[in-house]
Amino acid sequence: MSLLRLFVAVDPDLAVRDAIARGLPELVALAPKARWVPPTSLHVTLVFLGSVDEERVPPLTTVLASATQANGALDLTFGGGGMFGRRSPRTLWAGVAGDVERLGALQGDVTAGLQGAGFAGGEANLDRAGATFVPHLTLARSRAQTGEPAFPACVARLAEMSFGVSRIENVVLYQSEPGGNEPRYRALAKLPLLERG
Repeated sequence: MSLLRLFVAVDPDLAVRDAIARGLPELVALAPKARWVPPTSLHVTLVFLGSVDEERVPPLTTVLASATQANGALDLTFGGGGMFGRRSPRTLWAGVAGDVERLGALQGDVTAGLQGAGFAGGEANLDRAGATFVPHLTLARSRAQTGEPAFPACVARLAEMSFGVSRIENVVLYQSEPGGNEPRYRALAKLPLLERG
């Protein structure tokens, strides 16, 4: 039995990733000690599944296909941002706007489908009360357990940054593979969001 560390996400397009890459040097200069996520790894997590038996990937993909068929493509705008952990800032993120209500519906359908099929998880991007989906792109994480004191300055700078609009046409099942400072992500399946007329 082989266990895979899996999550479900949607990806910004290349233009948005490039815009973030152009803005990163200024943010990195404000918080050089943080662990910065490479722009190629940026994604909006819908559900984090954790360790899943490799044999369960095909039924998992079937569940995701059902959820995506019930949802159409959407447009997301990326810019601004915030942080998780007010007293001890642990995560810096870029904000997501646009079709966020429809993104929330998609996340709800994915979560409900997975839970109905007996898959664990569904805790990604939930607030402390466990009720609200908070879509975001993680840009950096604190290396220290006490948090990154420079993240508030980064949030102030992010408020002035806009990274553009991305058409979201797929949901991706990813495997997270450990390696170096940041894990590598391998797409196991891409499930299309159906266009609506």
